[in-house]
Amino acid sequence: LRGERLGVVRLAHLRGDAKATAPGSGVMPADAMPAASGASVAGANGPKLQVRVALAAGRKDSVAPNDTVFVFAKAVGGPPMPVAIRRLKASELPTTIDLTDGDAMMPTMRLSNFDRVTVSARVSKSGDAAPKPGDLQADAVEVETKRGEAISLSIDRVVR
Repeated sequence: LRGERLGVVRLAHLRGDAKATAPGSGVMPADAMPAASGASVAGANGPKLQVRVALAAGRKDSVAPNDTVFVFAKAVGGPPMPVAIRRLKASELPTTIDLTDGDAMMPTMRLSNFDRVTVSARVSKSGDAAPKPGDLQADAVEVETKRGEAISLSIDRVVR
């Protein structure tokens, strides 16, 4: 855990973010995560996962336009920390984004380091990346990182 925390702080420092983490938390604040404005050059040559994200029709009334949406990939059989994550606003849905190595939270934990990942999306009412009761989430989809297949996520279930 100590290495993960240092990696998060290091990545935030590289991005010029002065408010890296709460001391001892090991959690990167939402505003330090990659935004939807495009991946960095670091992701140009690695895997690219095209992800279409939408709110299920029956859930649109329970989401505010400024609610935070996280689209993320986690390594199958790997650490619980996402290997790619993108932050959006609910008002941007539906949308299609590309997750790449440029969306890594830590430079040493990238999509290209793993053959298979699960991809999901969550609407966070609190703005925190960790799931909380009442958040809305899509079922995770397992994919091979090298195939680059299109992924479609429907945010339709409530986190309990």
